[in-house]
Amino acid sequence: MGMYTIAVANQKGGSGKTTTAVNLSACLAEKGHRVLLVDLDPQAQASTCWKIEELEPKGTVFDMILETRDPDRPLVEIGHQVGEGLTLLPSENISTADEARLLSQPRQFDRLGEWLNKVRGNYDFAIIDCPPTLGVLTQSALKASDAVLLTVETSFLALHGVGRILETIKSVRSENPIRVFALATMYDGRTNFANEVLEDMQDYFGDMMLKTVIRENVRLKEAASCGVPITEYCHNSYGAEDYTTLTKELLKKI
Repeated sequence: MGMYTIAVANQKGGSGKTTTAVNLSACLAEKGHRVLLVDLDPQAQASTCWKIEELEPKGTVFDMILETRDPDRPLVEIGHQVGEGLTLLPSENISTADEARLLSQPRQFDRLGEWLNKVRGNYDFAIIDCPPTLGVLTQSALKASDAVLLTVETSFLALHGVGRILETIKSVRSENPIRVFALATMYDGRTNFANEVLEDMQDYFGDMMLKTVIRENVRLKEAASCGVPITEYCHNSYGAEDYTTLTKELLKKI
């Protein structure tokens, strides 16, 4: 099949996006797949999850997509092996000058995809953790991906703004027939409210909605602060169970 690329996105922060990118990557690797996790968020939360800042700096994803950096450096020099079969390409805070450069580059939305194409034979999956905006980085990720996984928290404002990202996906679709999956996160089944929101989400997304629901689980936060995925931190937690179920469901659909 070659490498299958999934962008994990939502233009709203705090939707479980990074938690999902990190734990989906780890679960895929645990199943024997070769996985590249691309931290495309300048807030670098996925990189922080694995305490990358404590390791020898090798460079970041922006070395590749900013023409002024060193675009010819091979991935093996920049990626960190963070687990069996799992490579993390870290992010960093970028300057406003770098951001302006991203916007003014020729083929600004194509560079990430072109670069990922160079490593297609090395990985089974690339998972991209997008920034919580709809800017050039998220649009580049959508253009480079086979599927987008929208993480939507089960809260009052969950569906607020989702229309905007779906519009962006629609405009990308004219060039790239990307599939859309929606995932409910931070679900607290003890409240009627969360159940109502979940029903609204199922109505809104229809066939795009995944059956798996990620429950609210303190172990997920603890795992992130310890720098390990949930399956390693607490194998019998709700969090580990939910992300394992999500991985199985996505593999079936893909």
